[in-house]
Amino acid sequence: MRGLAIAMPEPGAPGPLEIGALVALVHAERLCEAEHRARELIKNYPRAGMLWKILGVALVRQGKDALQALERTTELLPADGEGHRNLGAALYDRGQWALALSSLHRALAIQPKDLPTLVDAANTLRKLGRPAEAAPLYLRVLQLEPREVEAQNNLGNVYLELHQYHEAEHWYRRALASKPADAQILCNLGYAQRALGQLEHSLSSFRRALERDPACVDALNGLGNALRDRAEHQLAADQFRLAIELEPSRAESHAHLGAVLFEMHRVAEAMASFAQALILRPDHAPAHLGLALALRQQRRPDEAEVRCSAALAAHPDYPEALCLLGELRADRGRFAEAQELFERAIRIAPDFAPAYAGIATHRRMNAADTNWLRGASALTARGLPLAQDIGLHYALGKYFDDLGQYDQAFDHYRQANESSKRLGTPYEPARLTRRVAQIMESFDATSMQRISPTPGDSELPVFIIGMPRSGTSLAEQILASHPAVFGAGEVLYWNGAYEAYRQVALEQRDVVALIPGMAREYLQRLQSLGGQAQRVMIDYATGVLR
Repeated sequence: MRGLAIAMPEPGAPGPLEIGALVALVHAERLCEAEHRARELIKNYPRAGMLWKILGVALVRQGKDALQALERTTELLPADGEGHRNLGAALYDRGQWALALSSLHRALAIQPKDLPTLVDAANTLRKLGRPAEAAPLYLRVLQLEPREVEAQNNLGNVYLELHQYHEAEHWYRRALASKPADAQILCNLGYAQRALGQLEHSLSSFRRALERDPACVDALNGLGNALRDRAEHQLAADQFRLAIELEPSRAESHAHLGAVLFEMHRVAEAMASFAQALILRPDHAPAHLGLALALRQQRRPDEAEVRCSAALAAHPDYPEALCLLGELRADRGRFAEAQELFERAIRIAPDFAPAYAGIATHRRMNAADTNWLRGASALTARGLPLAQDIGLHYALGKYFDDLGQYDQAFDHYRQANESSKRLGTPYEPARLTRRVAQIMESFDATSMQRISPTPGDSELPVFIIGMPRSGTSLAEQILASHPAVFGAGEVLYWNGAYEAYRQVALEQRDVVALIPGMAREYLQRLQSLGGQAQRVMIDYATGVLR
């Protein structure tokens, strides 16, 4: 921070020798002496702006509260651009970004080509959520000093925030040309490459960043997300857990872990991770969104909408939250509102594939949807994350199906199905056979007769069982339209319960004794979900233990 140039002598101020001696103390890092001497002189010269300026800089460099001294400097030296910049920088450090920007603008009016002030002003605009205004300031810095690495990297960050990923990649590479071993810039490049669908390049950049700095939390989170895009969920979770171990207070790491746990169907653990992220940072939009996704799956739409609204309050142009809110509106049959939310997400982020998929899913497509087709087709050529690519091909399949162009529809459905084989755990027939055999052996008739006390009869749960994509969800929704029926969707309880059961069996303890407690817990969970409903519908598509 914060330079210290000697101004012209002021009337009623110490002479230049005294001022020069003070400046020399600051430059020599003899800050306590400089502070003490400046305070003594201010008693005699209370309107000497240069004394206040020296005092402010000495306090800042010691980590002390300098705000009063810096404000007094700008009052007494209103034409001193450096004084306004020093005040702006101090306000920035306090998180008072609007006030900081005002001071920095005054500094630029006096010294329009001052590089540190331009950088500070651009950084402040980013903090205020105004990246489009920050870009011209970084560009002005680079016109004045083309090799300014901080400006190059930060300009890349601006373009990343603006979803202009090619421009972001360009400026990160410019920064790396000067600092090829910088872990943070490599990490930022990885994020741009991931957004461009260059997944292998992205993985390489994150790994190079970790080679240079194994404790780089940003690189661990980036690597985890890139692995998640490749559906390598367990490896991704390992990276996020390591990031949390290194820096437990970072909300992003907990939210990333929650997202991958949710995709692994470990919903309770995912919700706990999202909740932890919000404890650390209550306005963390991705954590609110993660909870909204989990609540929607649990058929708690009102609570899910509240979380979506919280995400949008923190980040009004958050395409993921707009898209999920659109899905929630469509769930309620409010399709026109859903369409507007999907379109708004695309206006903000033209490359956001889930919004294109949302439009196709919730209405009949027609020949007038040429803009939709052009945008969706362009995205398929980009190399999207696997889950997004699958969803988009299904959406394109539906588009051509709606138009009666069945050969093209089949091509897209086939691509989606082939890609789906790479998503999640590969199908291993022998492993599944062993698992089914273990379940049958564990719960044979003899074992069931040993259960005591019995869990009791209950008419609350109704199980809808069928093959995947056989209409179980539709049947559940139809039945749940009755006022006495609640649709609970996929209640992901038995995965965890069965794993606990297996652990007890491995320890050669009495596993049968666990079953009454599990049954009671399951019924209590259904009762909690269904409220006063007389029946709770549970969707069980066969092939996945729920």
